[in-house]
Amino acid sequence: MKIHLYGRVSTDQQELSATVQEQRLRAFASTSGLELAGVYVDEDVSGAKPLKQRPAGKRLWDAIAPGDTVAFTKVDRAFRSLMDAANTLDVWKKLGVHVIILDVGIDVTSAAGELFFNQLVSFAQFERALLGQRLRETIGHLRREGRPYSNYRPYGWQRVGSGKHKRFAPLVAERELGQRVVGMREKGLSWAAIATALYDEGIIKPGKAKAARAGRHRGAYYLETEVRRLHRAAQADWPIEPRSTTPVPAR
Repeated sequence: MKIHLYGRVSTDQQELSATVQEQRLRAFASTSGLELAGVYVDEDVSGAKPLKQRPAGKRLWDAIAPGDTVAFTKVDRAFRSLMDAANTLDVWKKLGVHVIILDVGIDVTSAAGELFFNQLVSFAQFERALLGQRLRETIGHLRREGRPYSNYRPYGWQRVGSGKHKRFAPLVAERELGQRVVGMREKGLSWAAIATALYDEGIIKPGKAKAARAGRHRGAYYLETEVRRLHRAAQADWPIEPRSTTPVPAR
């Protein structure tokens, strides 16, 4: 019988958290008396994704054998979905796999442990739902105010400032390009022809020059669909259009 260790962090900025989780798990494994089979850590992976669909989570699933033990530091490192937890534990239980949660010191294979575990997963799922709701409310407020949110950038605008002072400011170079696209369409050029012409001239989208120099062309040039949107924005006098049915007027 062997022990498998699993950790997860939701962003690539949580390297320290990943390291701390691994250290705690290794310390537990060293006192368990079991042979260490592997350490699996998913970085920049949301807990909303089922364990088996995560890169490291899938390797963990593939490596588990009947009678093995799996250890997590916290419930929400492994599961944020009650359905995923229930399905996973059902399979592992049939295999005789033991599941240990370090923070609460429970063995999920016991009846009391399974009951407590299901309660913890329910709370983790509820917490994730609340976070999603708060995020949607924040984005909705920023959209109504015509302020930057997420990675959204209207054509002809650029994000400036930081924190509460973050706002959209006119992007002159792209606006000039948009007017040029309008002129090209008036001359009868197709969308594909315009996109090809811009590519041949080496015209890069704002903020993508470094990627293009490094040979990463994907997303660096204006595609046919983006040329259409650029043309539409130029004709509409560069509105700030959040992803909703009610456009926010240009400022």
